[in-house]
Amino acid sequence: MIRIEDLHKVYPMGDIEVKALDGVDLDIAKEEFIGIMGPSGSGKSTLLHMLGILDHPTTGKIHIDGVDIGKLTDYEKTMFRLYKLGYVFQDYALVPDLTVSENLRFFADLYNVIGEARRHDAHREATCRRNPAARHGAAVHALRELGQEDSICPRLR
Repeated sequence: MIRIEDLHKVYPMGDIEVKALDGVDLDIAKEEFIGIMGPSGSGKSTLLHMLGILDHPTTGKIHIDGVDIGKLTDYEKTMFRLYKLGYVFQDYALVPDLTVSENLRFFADLYNVIGEARRHDAHREATCRRNPAARHGAAVHALRELGQEDSICPRLR
């Protein structure tokens, strides 16, 4: 499922190059559970950022589900993260009053709501393209939903 080949990440710091990752090779099978351990500054977070497609390697390759993520466009990376990866950050990006389980459920529910809204929007857009009256109705509905009913021209209400 995940294959890392000769992964390097070098950060230039003035005249010095800091090698955060230096030739990492790793295979992680589907449903395999692993732990990444090491002292501070050993490259753990850098590796996780690479696997989460949040950063790119200096050299080397990462394949996830057979996809070479280094060849993806920015948009494709975003969609890959959205549909293929789950990434729980250490502190930020979590709702502090929720447990880990509740945070995961919250974001899974949010993902489902966003997906349903996109499907609904696509259907409405297709309908509006074919029918000017539907475009008008959709615009009026959207303004009402946003509490902007006063913005609607009186003769169109």
